[in-house]
Amino acid sequence: MPHEQLTEAVRKIVHGVDPQQSIGNVGTMDERLNTAVAQPRLNMALLASFARDALLLACVGIYGVVAYSVAATSAGNRGAHGTGSDSTTDLAAVFTAHIDRCFDWARRRFDGCADVDEAAQKPVIRSVSQ
Repeated sequence: MPHEQLTEAVRKIVHGVDPQQSIGNVGTMDERLNTAVAQPRLNMALLASFARDALLLACVGIYGVVAYSVAATSAGNRGAHGTGSDSTTDLAAVFTAHIDRCFDWARRRFDGCADVDEAAQKPVIRSVSQ
């Protein structure tokens, strides 16, 4: 039975007992629960968003510092040894691959943060199995 019909039936019963009694602010428990957790849910979504952005900025900053360091070392090796060394190039390639894996992990980790189950209106928690 839909809750609107149930509300009307309860209203008629209550008014049959006491016509002066008012009935207001009728709602389902799901509606009340959603209203109660709306602000904390928004706060957590904003916090997760800022945390994701901070992680991204930190990764980009670390990547920039290490890339600059590798480039400076590579330029120094080229000046000291003539053409440069393959080990510096290999180090840069390994580091770049590692940073790419970190970005991929962060992207997979935070992609499902804001998903909401439409039927229950509850946050869906997804786990990354890596």
